[in-house]
Amino acid sequence: MEAAFYGTLPVSLCMIVRNEERFLPQCLASAAPFCSEIIIVDTGSTDQTAAIAEAFGAKVLTICWQDHFAEARNIALEQASQPWILVLDADERLVPLPIATWEQLLAEESCYGYLVQIRSRVDGRSGDEEISDAVCRLFRNDPRIRFTGALHEEAASAVAAYGSEALREAPVQLLHEGHRNVVMMQRRKKERNERILLAALSRDPDNPVLRYAMGTEYFTYGSWERAVLWLEPLLRGVDEEAEEGHISDVYLKLIHALRALGRLKEAEQWAVCGLRKFGDFPDLHEAYAAVLLETDRTGEAEEALYVALAVGSAPMHYSSALGSGTYRALFMTGYVSERKYDWLKAADYYAAALAIKLDYRLGEAADARYNGREFKGALAGCC
Repeated sequence: MEAAFYGTLPVSLCMIVRNEERFLPQCLASAAPFCSEIIIVDTGSTDQTAAIAEAFGAKVLTICWQDHFAEARNIALEQASQPWILVLDADERLVPLPIATWEQLLAEESCYGYLVQIRSRVDGRSGDEEISDAVCRLFRNDPRIRFTGALHEEAASAVAAYGSEALREAPVQLLHEGHRNVVMMQRRKKERNERILLAALSRDPDNPVLRYAMGTEYFTYGSWERAVLWLEPLLRGVDEEAEEGHISDVYLKLIHALRALGRLKEAEQWAVCGLRKFGDFPDLHEAYAAVLLETDRTGEAEEALYVALAVGSAPMHYSSALGSGTYRALFMTGYVSERKYDWLKAADYYAAALAIKLDYRLGEAADARYNGREFKGALAGCC
């Protein structure tokens, strides 16, 4: 694990860490071959985190944690010497890509940053689930490109300011383990995030991104009433042409929260509204179908699922559950067929779902016939 382990690409890996000895070796091993240097900002580790980073040849700086993620990340960026910067968290691993693909990405002169796909593993009722998000984690080393936000910090806005072609999508994927229940409990993420958000909202109470983040926190931990109180106002008066990246996720979370509360009419109204704007978002079609099923409108639910299947997998820029538009929609359609007593058709849909993912919710499938809320799945565990 010496500096010779590094690759030769003109990329600085920049990270902030604290007590990450469990995940850091795998993270650095996955990324080091694609970077020329590693910058680690340690916010107060008491384990072997710093020693592990130094063993990989990283430059390690220790700072005092100020409950502000963007500030800590930007300290790391200031230390980078390479033309491009890659940002990872310790509980993420970089999926390998051919060097030629990296070289092509970094040679795009008009591009200032890339959206990469984060695949977050979460605990489902019968095994692992996965949520995908697109975030800007690979960008040029430019002093004008910096993170903003005390929590759920982002650099995409700074990159996008360079023009319509400045921010693009890249075939780079990260595997994220930090949303598993045991990890969130160990890190006391719920208490930390609420503390940071309340402080930020006291300074900027009308900030929609902060309000979305607070609604997401309550949604994640199943506080449905509070989630609705924070999320619903974000959609009232939204410009039909607005392109805020979080709005599609607001619709999705709000629909599921209202459904969990039994407020089905409101959930349906928001689903119809959201689908007018985000018709290529299969998760929304599936959420709409789940609401229709709870009102015993199986025919309409089936139609909604046909649309989800026609859409297929979600475009990268959506926060989407793995399998939406494919095997998840097939499974749901099979369940709808059962509700209609069309057993052969149900069997065909279940077989089609299992042909794509053989181990999909085998335990959950047995419960689905008896559970009116069976299709929340991993959505309550995202973000």
